[in-house]
Amino acid sequence: MKKLVLVAAILFAGASASFAQQEKGNFTLGGDLGYYDKGKDSDYSEFSADITGLYWLSSNWGIGANLGWDNVKDSYNSYKIYASAWYLAPVSDVFSFYTRLGAGVNMYNPEVGDNDTNFGAEIVPGFQAQVGKGWALNFSLGGFEYDGASEAFSIGFGQNPTIGVQYTF
Repeated sequence: MKKLVLVAAILFAGASASFAQQEKGNFTLGGDLGYYDKGKDSDYSEFSADITGLYWLSSNWGIGANLGWDNVKDSYNSYKIYASAWYLAPVSDVFSFYTRLGAGVNMYNPEVGDNDTNFGAEIVPGFQAQVGKGWALNFSLGGFEYDGASEAFSIGFGQNPTIGVQYTF
């Protein structure tokens, strides 16, 4: 069994090595899902979903937009519209580290009829794996955020895991 897993991993790595990274002029569409739970001592949990569109200025730099939705259990929904810049740092033909810098508008709806709109910003590092021609998986564990509603900076490393998929064409 161990040999079968090793052979499959070698074949996957060899096949994946032929997949191209981003190139100038490419477009990327993708989405991320995230979940955050403060643990057994708290009822606080949050589910998030983001959609991203990018245009690649070079093989390392992309600009685009993020549309996001967060649901805080038994509390409120929030929406965001962010402009973003991505920097992709390839480690191999298959694996890359990335940093996403975003800024835009957060819209909160804590209670029906009680809306709040404010500025937000984020710096989120992550890891990307090319899994097929044009396809990639993204993994992140959170980052730095500024929330204009609370006028506070927060560090979410290790607290806000996300996983996503992207397609580049």
